[in-house]
Parts: sequence; C-alpha cells; structure tokens
Amino acid sequence: MRFVTRWLGFALLVSSCAAIQARVYLGNESLAMRDFGTLRGKRVGLLTNPSGVDGRGRSVIDILH
Repeated sequence: MRFVTRWLGFALLVSSCAAIQARVYLGNESLAMRDFGTLRGKRVGLLTNPSGVDGRGRSVIDILH
C-alpha cells in the first residue's frame, strides 16, 4: 500500500510538471524583438550555414538584410 501511494504521488507530480510549457527564443529572435538595437551603428559579420534560421524558418541573412 505504501508503495502504491508513493507511486501515485510521483505520477501526479510528473504529470503536473509535464503540462508546463516554456517558450525558448533563439538569439536572432531575441535581437529582432529588440529591433536589432544592440547592433545599430556597428559593423557585423555573420558566419552561418543552411540551418541558420529563426523559429519560422526564415534565413538569418534575410532577416538582417
């Protein structure tokens, strides 16, 4: 009985934690939300590859251009 009570308590705890969702912002999305203010007036070089996209699939180069 004690084992079952602990198991049910653990299952309830895990299920309540699984319902929490957090939004993760990529670095380029964070810059875009701030209107690229930290880069304003600076010369910027960008090294990227085909996987360099934001959450919507847009290329980082296209966003900065």
